[in-house]
Amino acid sequence: MVFWILQGFHIQYGKTNYNRVADMNSPFKCDFHIHSKYSFDSFLSPKWIVKRSIACGFHAIAITDHNTIKGSKIAQSTEHGSLIIITGAEIATEYGDLTGLFLNDEVKSRFFGEVVDEIKGQGGLVVLPHPCRRKKNPPLNLLREVDLMEGINGRTSDQKNRTAQDLAHTLKKPMIAGSDAHTVLEIGTVWTSIQSEGKLEDDELRKAIVSGNNLLFQKSNWPIQGFSQAYSTCIRQIRKRNPLS
Repeated sequence: MVFWILQGFHIQYGKTNYNRVADMNSPFKCDFHIHSKYSFDSFLSPKWIVKRSIACGFHAIAITDHNTIKGSKIAQSTEHGSLIIITGAEIATEYGDLTGLFLNDEVKSRFFGEVVDEIKGQGGLVVLPHPCRRKKNPPLNLLREVDLMEGINGRTSDQKNRTAQDLAHTLKKPMIAGSDAHTVLEIGTVWTSIQSEGKLEDDELRKAIVSGNNLLFQKSNWPIQGFSQAYSTCIRQIRKRNPLS
């Protein structure tokens, strides 16, 4: 029963609730950090991500699965209307995760500096997700190579998000926000609002993201956050026992 609540049964309630929030935002609403079932800690299908994102009033999303762009590609092959689906991946490195947006191919390296080079070599943008939630911090010279900082992460404490924002200001890096959603309940709790007079195509969106004029928003979601993180932990344990699940 819990599985169905988290993965789609809840969608009708959420649709009414979150559309009200979407009406309060400026025209272009984005979530740059969502996980699908192609991450080891989520069962969320790309199809449900698309449905939920449209219901929440998003104009663009990035599916950023762990170490693969497969979730993005499958989502792009489903019916998604005018929703822009950015190809992304969250890559594990020796200094914690690093996210690539606007990717064309899988990122093969697992070393921070090489991942940066691979992403930029594809014409992508390099994002430092949850900058203050990692076991080992990258040295300053590597931090300067990233294009964007995740100023709000939906699964990170307010204190660590504020510290991440301070770091972005210090390094003079533009910021984006991402829900880090692993369940349907988390989609719509965090978003980036980009000032725009109309729809942005891929190249325009890429330029707008790094312009530094983004506004970051987060709804109070502590019950969802705690429950969803516990849920992801359970998924990880299930998949350790049965990698095919």
